[in-house]
Amino acid sequence: MAVRDAGRRGLGALLRRRHLWRFNVRGLVKARAVMLWHALAHNLQRMIALDLVPQT
Repeated sequence: MAVRDAGRRGLGALLRRRHLWRFNVRGLVKARAVMLWHALAHNLQRMIALDLVPQT
């Protein structure tokens, strides 16, 4: 249980560092879209950090 809690705190800290502590949109659909954009940005940053992006 402690490991799961630490992971949540780490995720929360990551989102706060990316200025996602409050949504600037109204509605569940729009808030979900904002979260999906943040997830996409996170995944792309991880791919770049792990050098998984093909070089052009």
